[in-house]
Amino acid sequence: MIIDCDNDLQLLSRSCDIAIIGGGTVGLTIATSLSRAGFDTVVQESGGEFFESKSQSLNDAHVTSRPHAGIRDGRARVLGGTSTLWGGQLVRFSKLDLSDRPWANSNAWPITFSELTPYYKRVAEILGLAPYFDNEIAIWKRFGLTLPIETSDCEFFVTHWLKEPNIARHFSSDIRELTNLCVALHAHVTDIRCDEGSDSVSAISVHNGRGTSILLKPRVVIMANGTIEISRLLLLSAKLNPKTPWASNKWIDRGFQDCLDLKAAKVSILDKRRFGDVFDNIFLGGFKFQPKLRQSDEFLAKNGLLNIACSYQIKHRAAEISTKYLHSLLFNMESVKIAP
Repeated sequence: MIIDCDNDLQLLSRSCDIAIIGGGTVGLTIATSLSRAGFDTVVQESGGEFFESKSQSLNDAHVTSRPHAGIRDGRARVLGGTSTLWGGQLVRFSKLDLSDRPWANSNAWPITFSELTPYYKRVAEILGLAPYFDNEIAIWKRFGLTLPIETSDCEFFVTHWLKEPNIARHFSSDIRELTNLCVALHAHVTDIRCDEGSDSVSAISVHNGRGTSILLKPRVVIMANGTIEISRLLLLSAKLNPKTPWASNKWIDRGFQDCLDLKAAKVSILDKRRFGDVFDNIFLGGFKFQPKLRQSDEFLAKNGLLNIACSYQIKHRAAEISTKYLHSLLFNMESVKIAP
């Protein structure tokens, strides 16, 4: 169910199994999964059910060093979060992402790549992603195309696109029908409290923006409100309660940045058919896949680099649409395999 704390904050239950801060992609995916498993779950979303300027104004901040437009742009405080703005493109981590990268002053994650891998299939099922998630090369084989040639420096991969990119719409039935799932709108979490000498969260303070607040005491608190907001909330809580376990953690609000996206080169295509077979967007079974090229983990480690990936943007004339794209559409409509 959905409640609006702007109307009455007291509708928000003071006790629950799990409180999830943030009603975006991560928050709603976790919330529905836990609710389906029988846990009483409450989601606190600082925005409303639809986009509104008063909620967006909460993104405002003063940046003291390098300009950081991402503090405001590309972020949506609304049910569904930034999934209301994106196209639904997903890609898996690489082994190097979770490993030690001493050239970047980056330690390994506390979870290994092999531990994370089994969960991709579960997430694919929850989000309704297409098959081939574990075998992307099969996408090219499905069309009988020549497989891309990989080298020790570069490798091909595809990104997977959701049919419904808005996570709130994707889980709309769960949100409205699960009796043990409560999504609280205009619920601003402003403090995370721990008992003195304890590493466990004892309560969270929730405001409705009208001067009313309430203390919730869940068994478990999950922060799913995005890197920037998580940092701001932890810093604010540490300022209000200097003895919180993370108050002296130097890494809070550090070690992240916007994704750098730029046009790197202009490419002249010598063989359009062959190029299109590899890099055209693929539509298969109603799903979209986008082929991309990235530097291999070995190359990145050898040269002391972070992730580098690229895709190609091509301006087609109507008569130059690739055969594979047309055959993809026919395959979707007729559910038969058509050789290129």
